[in-house]
Amino acid sequence: MRSRFVPCFFDALPRAFRPATAVALAAAAMGLASCSSLKPADFAGQRPLFEVDKYYSGHTQSTGLIQGRSGEPSKRVRTETWGSMKGGQLHMTQEITLDDGKPTRREWRIRRIDEHHFEAICDHMIGKARGEAWGNTLRMTYVLELQPGNPLSTVRMTHWMQLQPDGHTMLNSVTVTKAGLVVARISEVFDKKR
Repeated sequence: MRSRFVPCFFDALPRAFRPATAVALAAAAMGLASCSSLKPADFAGQRPLFEVDKYYSGHTQSTGLIQGRSGEPSKRVRTETWGSMKGGQLHMTQEITLDDGKPTRREWRIRRIDEHHFEAICDHMIGKARGEAWGNTLRMTYVLELQPGNPLSTVRMTHWMQLQPDGHTMLNSVTVTKAGLVVARISEVFDKKR
């Protein structure tokens, strides 16, 4: 079944090119998968600097797409965040809206530990999130309980956020895993309101 959100890429190609394109895309995907050994410090020289506490102070919005484990688009996602610094911590309210239109609200507290490390707490999070930022990139990981009170609903979220050259646009790539297996991916584009 074809997604109503994203037209099929292969429909736009002449039939003769479709098998070669599929092989090329698969090879590219395997190449990206092999980059999993990247570390945030690998981006130390990239600019502008992504300072999570400064970026999320004020108002940001995002739009994105949630994909299932096979890569099929499953839902669109929108977020709005409002943040401010209080007592050395970023206090951030995040409103997440999926296709069903029912917003979910999360309250975040993000604290800088040192020049490159952050920790955060949030509603429905188990333990603390750990973040590491170098250059224009932040990687943050945490365990989230999708259905509060149901221990079987826990997933590990790994975010790779990269601030773009304009200093306002940020790309967020999230891998969602359960028992070590990828169950979803989320791609978002954030915009910091001026």
